[in-house]
Amino acid sequence: KTPIFCLHALIGDAFTYRKLTEHLGEEYSVYGLVFNPHSSQIRHPVQLTQLASIYIREIRKVQPKGPYCLLGYSLGGAIAYEVARQLRLQCQEIAMLALLDTRFEFTEQLVQKTFAALKNKMLQEIKVFHKTSGQLKNEFAIAKMLKYAFTHYELAAYDGTVLYFYAELADNTYAERSLKQFKHFAKNVEIINIHSKHASLI
Repeated sequence: KTPIFCLHALIGDAFTYRKLTEHLGEEYSVYGLVFNPHSSQIRHPVQLTQLASIYIREIRKVQPKGPYCLLGYSLGGAIAYEVARQLRLQCQEIAMLALLDTRFEFTEQLVQKTFAALKNKMLQEIKVFHKTSGQLKNEFAIAKMLKYAFTHYELAAYDGTVLYFYAELADNTYAERSLKQFKHFAKNVEIINIHSKHASLI
């Protein structure tokens, strides 16, 4: 029952990881961390380093001591990276830091396209998944807040290994630039190539 902590992506919920968790088997306990824009702990504008420290407190309620397994898709990878970095500063061991096609540069068009693709994929896979216009507006507001945090985040040194899951069918321009940054700041980067697009990687 090794815990795996999944950090939310741009939409702010952990629903993205549903299909992945179905294939992990019984030996893992999966926890999803979600973004609550109304939390009294969060100061606005949202900062990714601040989010990471809040999530660490929640993670350590479940697992007080390492080694920790952390996973993040897209924006979630940046949060997972910062969580791992701060945990190491607290002298905690990181067993796994997995980033699923995390890219530090992207266009507004790519954000909208990815958001639409993920939403359509969820609607196709789960017929009972229905949202009101108010809920969708709330998701877009969350995405805007998290996009700000993401674009203003600056990588810092991490003395561990990063497992980078690379979506081969996506535009590799931003991925290559991001990998270059990870290789500069992380002690070690291992690349796992996945034959997929960014939105369909999971």
